[in-house]
Amino acid sequence: FTLATRRLLQRSPHPRLFQVAARATSALSGWELNEQGAPVAAALKQRAPPTTTTTTTPKPHDEDDEDDEDDEEDEEEEEQHYEDEESEDADDEDEDDEDEDEDEAYQEDMQALKPSDVDRQLLLFKSELECPDPDYDKMKDKMLRGYEKRMKGGFSKGKNVLLSLLFIHLDKNMDGRLDHAELDKAHTELHADWPEHCTPSLLIIHDDGNGDDLLDNDEFVRSFNRTKLVFCTRGSAARIIVLFRHFPCPACPALPLSLTRCVSILSPSAMPTVSVEPRVQTRQPGEDAVVFCHVTGEPFPQVQWLKGEEPLRATDPRKYVTIGNGTELRIRHVDYTDTGVYFCQGKSAAGTTRDMTTLIVLREETQGQALKLQTMQHRFFVFHARGISIHDPRSCHLQYYIRPGTVIPNTEAIPTDKYPVGLHFIPHTGQVWVVNWRSDQDRGTKTIQVVRDALEKRRHRTVHLEPVRGEFDLVQALFLPPVGRDLMRGLRRGYVSHAHRQALSKVDLDELRYSNAVDLSRYSCVPVDVKFSALYGFVFVRCANPATGLSSKVLLLDYMTDTVLSQYNNLAGRIHVTPDSRKLVVLREGKHGVDLVVMRITSVGLSFHFDIRSTLNISDVAFYPSTSAHGYDLYATTVDKDDVLFLDLFTGQVEMITGVGKPLLASKARFGAASRPIVSPRTFDRYLVTPGYDAVFVVNGHARAVNCEVGGVDDPRLAVWAASMPV
Repeated sequence: FTLATRRLLQRSPHPRLFQVAARATSALSGWELNEQGAPVAAALKQRAPPTTTTTTTPKPHDEDDEDDEDDEEDEEEEEQHYEDEESEDADDEDEDDEDEDEDEAYQEDMQALKPSDVDRQLLLFKSELECPDPDYDKMKDKMLRGYEKRMKGGFSKGKNVLLSLLFIHLDKNMDGRLDHAELDKAHTELHADWPEHCTPSLLIIHDDGNGDDLLDNDEFVRSFNRTKLVFCTRGSAARIIVLFRHFPCPACPALPLSLTRCVSILSPSAMPTVSVEPRVQTRQPGEDAVVFCHVTGEPFPQVQWLKGEEPLRATDPRKYVTIGNGTELRIRHVDYTDTGVYFCQGKSAAGTTRDMTTLIVLREETQGQALKLQTMQHRFFVFHARGISIHDPRSCHLQYYIRPGTVIPNTEAIPTDKYPVGLHFIPHTGQVWVVNWRSDQDRGTKTIQVVRDALEKRRHRTVHLEPVRGEFDLVQALFLPPVGRDLMRGLRRGYVSHAHRQALSKVDLDELRYSNAVDLSRYSCVPVDVKFSALYGFVFVRCANPATGLSSKVLLLDYMTDTVLSQYNNLAGRIHVTPDSRKLVVLREGKHGVDLVVMRITSVGLSFHFDIRSTLNISDVAFYPSTSAHGYDLYATTVDKDDVLFLDLFTGQVEMITGVGKPLLASKARFGAASRPIVSPRTFDRYLVTPGYDAVFVVNGHARAVNCEVGGVDDPRLAVWAASMPV
C-alpha cells in the first residue's frame, strides 16, 4: 500500500489516490490449472473475491526450506491484510450510489495518471540509464526462475504457460492487467536478487504496446519472449562491427574487453505500409462505392477507415460495411454528402501510416458528361514459339504483337556468356544480374554477370562477379531477395551456391563482391534454394543430402550474421515465403502426391499453422492478396491436370478451379522452368495468368474462376506482367 501510494502521489497528489492505491494492491494469492495445464484466466476474472481459505502445494525438504518458511509467514500476513481489506469493502457495498461515484472517480484518476508519449520516452531513456539492457534481461530471467522455483518445476508445462500463471499470480485485483504496484510486489514475493535499480515495473515502460500504462497477458508474455538485436561496437568511434539476434553477444567475448561494448538493443518492428485502390472513383447517387486496402507492418497494425479526420461508423451496416478486418470498405447507396477523401489507416507501436482515396458522387448536371479519370492497369506478355504478344487481362484482347526477329526500337543487344536464362533487376542500384547456363539442361555450373547502370541511356556491358578460387564457372545458383514486395525494400545482400559444396557465399549487391562464407557442412546441407523473410531478418535454406541429393531439411539463418538459428528436419521440400513475410509454405512431395505444410513465421522462428494432403503433383505456386484478411492466399498449378488449386492460408479452405486447359509437356520445359507456371500481378489487380499446352488462361482471383482465354499460341512457356500503364 505504501509503495503504490507513493508512486501515485509522486505523479498527482490527489487525496483520492490513497483509495486508488489500496484497490490496486487487493490480491489473489492462488492460481488454477485446467486439465491441459493452461491458466484459467477467464474463470479467475469472474470468480468471487478470495476467502480466508487458501490451497498450498506441499513442498519437499531441500536447502531452501528456510526461505520457504519465510514465504509462508509472509503469505499468512498477506492473507490477514486481505481479510481486513475485504471487511472494509463489505461495508462499502451497502452504499451502491457512492460506489458508482467512486468507481467513476477512480477511472478518471487512473486516466489522468497515464503518461503521455513524451513522458514514456523520458521514462524509457531514464530506465535504460539506470537499468542497462544486460541487467534488465537478467532481472527478467531471475523473475521467471524465482517463480519456477515457487512452482517446483513449472517449466515442465512450458514457458508460456508458466508466464501466464505468473501473470495471474501478480494480477491481484483480477482485472486482467498489471499495474506498477502489482509488478513491484514480485520483488518481495519471489525473493529475487536482481540488479540494483531494476524493478519488474520496468516491464510496463519497455513493453506497454498500447500506451495504457498497464500490461495485459499478451504484452506480459511477449516481454519475456521478445527477440532482441544487439549491436556490438568497437573503440571510441563506435563503429558497428556485427549485429546479433540474441543476448549476450555470442562473438563479443572473443574480442578484447577494452574494445568491446554492447550499447543498443532493438525489438523487431516495421512501420505500417498502407495502400488503397482505386485512387479516385466516380459514382451515381444510389450506387455503392468500394475501396480496397492492403496493410503490412510489425507488430501488425490496427486498421481503421476515416473520412477526413473522422472515423467511419464501420459497424453500421446501413451505410458502411468493412470486410476482412478492413481489407475492403463498401459505402452503400451513396449521395452527394459522401463525396470526399477517405483514408485507410494502419496504426501500431511502430507508428501510423495512411493512404487516401477520393470518391466523387456526380450531380445531375454532370451525369451526362464524360468525366475522364486516369486509372492504372497492368498488361501481361506471353512468350511463345511465334513471338511475343501483349494482352489485356480483363478481356484477353491482343494489344500488341512482336514477331520473331523484329528489331525493337530504342533497344540494345548486350553480349553475355552463353545462354543467359535468369534476369534479376535490382531497383536501388539500377543493376541487372544475369545467370548464364552452358546448356539448356541443369547439368553443370553457371556464370553470373552484372549490367551496371542499366537505366542510363548509354552503351552497356557486363562484368563478372568476382571469381571464386580463380574461376568464374563454379556457380550453381543465385538467390536474391525479391523486389517490389511488401517489406523487401532495403535488403542489399544475396547468396550464391557453388557446385556440390555444403556452403553459401554471401554477395554484396552494391559492391559486387562476396562478403561472407557460410559453412553448412556441420548440418550436412547442400543448399538448393534460399528464401528471404524481411520482417524478422530470416533466411530459409532448403537443403539436399550430400550423399543422396534428396531434400533433407530446412535451415533458418539470421540475415545479418548468417548464423544458423534452427534446423527443421521435418520440412524437407520446396519452400515459398509469402510477400508479407508472415508464412512459409513447404511442398513436401511423396509417392502419392504432396503435403502442403503452412508454417507461421514469428520473431523466434517457425510455428506450425496447418497442413493439407493432396494427390496433386504441384508444378508452380503464386501468392495472391487475400480478400478476407490482410495477407495472402496461395494458387498452385499441377503437372498433369487442367486444374488450379486455391488455398486460404488463414483458414485452410481448399477449392479447385477447373477449365484451365492441359499443361505444357514436362519434356518441353527448359532452363529449370516449371511446366505450368502461374504468375500474379501487383497487389490490387484481380488476375493471375497461367500458360497451358496451347493457350494462356487468365484466372480472376476474387471470383476464383477462369476469366478469359488466349488461344492460337504455340508452346507458351512464359508469361510476365508489364509495368502499370494508364488507360
